[in-house]
Amino acid sequence: ATQIASELDRRDRVTVLACDVECKQLTGGFIAPGGPGAHDVDAFLAGVTPDGATDLIGAVRAAASTTGRDKSRELKVTVISDGVPSAGYRSVNRLADRVREVLAGEPKAVVVSVPVGAQSNTTALAEIARGGGGVMVSYQPGESLETAAMSVVSATYGRMLSEVSLTLPDGLIAVAPTHLCALRAGSETVISARLLGTSVKGDVVLKGKVSGEPFEAHYPIDVTAVSDEKNAFVPRLFAASTIDEKERFGTDADKAELVSLSRKYSVPSKFTSLLVLESEAMFTAFGIERAQRGAQWTGETAATGTVVADSTTLGHSSLGGDDKDEDKKTASPDDLAGVLGSASGPGTGQGFGSGGGRSGGARAAAPKAMAQAESTFDEPAPRPSTVSPPPAARKAPAGGGGSWSPNPWADDSPSNWNRRRPGRWMKRTWVRHASVVDDPFVASDTDKVRTAREALAQAPDERGKHKALALALSHSGDLEELDRVLTKWKERDPLDADMISLESDVVMRKGDRARAMRILSGALSSPTIVPDDASRLATSLAEAYERQGDARACSFRVTVAELRPTDADSVARASACERTFGRTQASEAWITALPKARDRMDKLTRIDSERADSGAILLKATWDQAADVDLVLITPSGERISWVSRSRKIKAEDVTSQTREAISLNDWGAGAFEVEAVRATPGSQPIDGRVVINAADGVRTVPFHISQDRARVGRVDVRYESVLVPASSDDVGAFMNGD
Repeated sequence: ATQIASELDRRDRVTVLACDVECKQLTGGFIAPGGPGAHDVDAFLAGVTPDGATDLIGAVRAAASTTGRDKSRELKVTVISDGVPSAGYRSVNRLADRVREVLAGEPKAVVVSVPVGAQSNTTALAEIARGGGGVMVSYQPGESLETAAMSVVSATYGRMLSEVSLTLPDGLIAVAPTHLCALRAGSETVISARLLGTSVKGDVVLKGKVSGEPFEAHYPIDVTAVSDEKNAFVPRLFAASTIDEKERFGTDADKAELVSLSRKYSVPSKFTSLLVLESEAMFTAFGIERAQRGAQWTGETAATGTVVADSTTLGHSSLGGDDKDEDKKTASPDDLAGVLGSASGPGTGQGFGSGGGRSGGARAAAPKAMAQAESTFDEPAPRPSTVSPPPAARKAPAGGGGSWSPNPWADDSPSNWNRRRPGRWMKRTWVRHASVVDDPFVASDTDKVRTAREALAQAPDERGKHKALALALSHSGDLEELDRVLTKWKERDPLDADMISLESDVVMRKGDRARAMRILSGALSSPTIVPDDASRLATSLAEAYERQGDARACSFRVTVAELRPTDADSVARASACERTFGRTQASEAWITALPKARDRMDKLTRIDSERADSGAILLKATWDQAADVDLVLITPSGERISWVSRSRKIKAEDVTSQTREAISLNDWGAGAFEVEAVRATPGSQPIDGRVVINAADGVRTVPFHISQDRARVGRVDVRYESVLVPASSDDVGAFMNGD
C-alpha cells in the first residue's frame, strides 16, 4: 500500500482504509501521492493492530462512501487482502452482485483486487474485482514491491474491457468459465468448451465496455478435433474449468456431475480426493492394502445377549438367593417386571422405582408392572433391611386387635421371593441452591492455578494445557498472568478461536469494551471454528451490536444467514437489516433464495428491547457517577459472561445507560460464579454503586467501588441436591416404554 501510494500520479488524491468489520481511515483523508504521502500511509498502517473479522463487501462499501472525497473524480478502489471473508457476505456466488450494487451510483468506478499470501482466496478476490469492473493482480511471494505496485497502478489506469461477454460459434457447448472478469491490455483468459462433431467454423464474438463505451470484436476460428497425444491436457483443462465454475456458482444438483468429471479426468474437486501410488513398493511403504474391509453388519441377523439387572437394587430377589447355580439364571420377563414395579425408598438408584437397569424383559412386562404400580400407588412400605435371605415372618398382634395381613416376605421359599410388596414409584430430581457471598475470592482457585501451571510446564506444546491455565487464571482474577499466558499461546497459534475469545475477555475486564468486541469477532477468522460455533458467535455479536444500536450488527446478521442458509429466522433477519440500510437488492436476494423467510419478517423481535427481569441469576446495578458500566459473571470454568460475550444464555437491559444496567443468566451449572462491575470505556473517575444479586435462595445487595478498571463485587455459590419425589402415572408409563 505504501509503494502504490508513492507510484500514483501526482495529480490524483489517495487515502487508505484499514478494515475489519469497520474501517479506519488515514488521518488527513485524501492526500497527494508521492514520497510524503507514502510516509503518511506507512505510519498509519504501522499503528493498526490486526484484529477482528473481515468483511470484504463492507470494505468496498466504506471505500465508496469515504468522507472528504471529491465526487467529480473517478473512483478507483484497490483491495489488498488474503481474500478470506469471515463476516458479512462469505459465499463466492454473492460477492460480485453485492459489489455491483454498492457501486451502482458510480458508473466509472473500478475495483482492483490484490491477493496477498500463499493461502489467499483468489476466487473471492476475482469475484470482487469482477463485480467492480476491474481485474485481480496477483502479488507473488518474493516479487519486488516496485514491480507489484506498478502492476496494480497499470491495472488501475490502463484501458480494460469490462462487462465482458463471449459468444462461440454453433457446435461448441458447455463453455467454462461463463462468468468472465474484466480484461486489461496484455492479459489473457483461457476458455474451454465441448466440440460437437469433428470440426466447427465461425466467429467468436467478444463484447463489453471500454471507458464506459460499447466494444465489440469478431474473431474467426476453424477448429478440428484431433487425437494427438500432445493435446491430452485439453480434456483435463476443460474438466478443471467446469469443476471450478460449478463449485462457485452451481447447486447441489451439480454434485453428481462434478464427481463424475473429477473421477473421469483425474481432476480434484471439493467432493473428491485423489491418492496416486505408482507401484507395489509404494503401497507397502505407506502401509496401504489394496482391499481393506472392516467388519460388516447388515442388520438382518438378531443379536444375542442376556437381561442385565442392577444387583444393588434387585439383590438376589430376581436371581434366586445365594444358590450359585441360581445366580447364573436369567430373570424372566415376569420376574423382572415384578421387581421393577417394587417400592423404592431412600437409597434407590437413579431412575424410576427400584429397577436400576433397563432391559428387554422390563419392556415386555410393562403392562403388568403398570397395573401393579397403579394399584399400590398410595401404599408406601419400608424396604427390607436384607434381601438374602428374606426376613422371618412376624407374628400377629397380641389379643387379635387391629387389622393385620401376613407379611408377603415372610415365606422363606424361593418361589415367593419375587412377589411384589406394596410401594410407590419414585423418581430422582435435583433441587438448585444458590447463596450470595460478598467475598469474591475462592480458596480452591489457588490450587487450581498451581496445578494448571505445573501441567503446562510439563507439556508446553499442548494446547489444552494453555487453555486450562488460562481459564483457571480467569476465574481467579489474575489478569496480568493471564495476559502473559495468552501472549505465549498467541505466538504458537494466532488464530486459535478459544485464545481470541479469552484475549477479548481480558480486554473487556480491563475496561475497553469496543476493542474487546472487535477482538472477539476475530474468532470467526479461525480456520478451526466449526460452522455451528461460528453461527452462535456471530449471533451473539449481532445481538451485542444491536443492543447498543450499532450498524455493524448487520454484518453479523448476514454472517449467520450465510452459515445457516436454510434457517428462515436467520435469513429473515439478514434481509431485514439490509432493507433497513436501503440495500433493496441484497434484501430481496435473501428472500428469493429462501421464500419462506418472508413470512418471518413481520414476526422478528428487536434484541435491543428485551427485558432482563427473570433468570437463574439476576443482577441489577445502579451507580452514582455518570459512566458506562458493564456487569460481568465469571463462570466456575473461567468463561466470562456479559451482554458482550459468546454466551447465548444472557438477557440484558439498559446496556448503554450511564446510571444502571441489568443482566440475567438463564442457565447455569454448579460452582462459584464471580460478579464483577467493569468500566465500558477507559477512564480514571472513581465509580460507586450497588449490585442487587437475585439467586435461588434469596436476594442480596452488595456495594462496589471502581477505582481503576473493575471491581470484584462478590460471588454466587451454586450447588444441587438430589431428592426423591413421587412419580406420576405419566412418568411411570414413559419409563416403562423406554422414553
